[in-house]
Amino acid sequence: MIVAKEFALAHGLDYQIEIAGWSMTSDAYHFVAPNFKTVTRCIAECISDSGISSHDIDVVNAHAASTKVGDKVEYHALKAVFGDAMPPVSANKSLIGHAMGASSAIESIFAMEGMLKGTVLPTINYRRDPELDLDCVAEGARRLDQDYVLKNSFGFGGCNSCIVFHRKA
Repeated sequence: MIVAKEFALAHGLDYQIEIAGWSMTSDAYHFVAPNFKTVTRCIAECISDSGISSHDIDVVNAHAASTKVGDKVEYHALKAVFGDAMPPVSANKSLIGHAMGASSAIESIFAMEGMLKGTVLPTINYRRDPELDLDCVAEGARRLDQDYVLKNSFGFGGCNSCIVFHRKA
């Protein structure tokens, strides 16, 4: 199987970021509400597929559709995977709105561009929930060198996907 990195190198092209790991889960749990177990499994399998530890993830580019149930499920899934070592979290939908099927692609572009520039975009209009111990990038863009970024996407009907992006050293 040829993956993007090998394809680029075979054609004399360079690359700056590669997909280090990915995962997909599906559960048909609810039309719009995510399921904690399958979201957690998707995140954990993605990190495992990348061959790194959860401690290597520098930033989470969250799905974060700004629904109380969805955001709490995502938070608790991240907490289950990362424990007390949860990296900073950014939610790009707060800046652009929910573009439905295009959201993941747009947010992935933001995540990759942020990796190249050493910047994490802010989450605007964020209200801290005292029940959630979360380092949400919300006070403006944050300078941060990033080697690995986890991108979460959780869709209608329990279709979930996660990608780990890796910046070439």
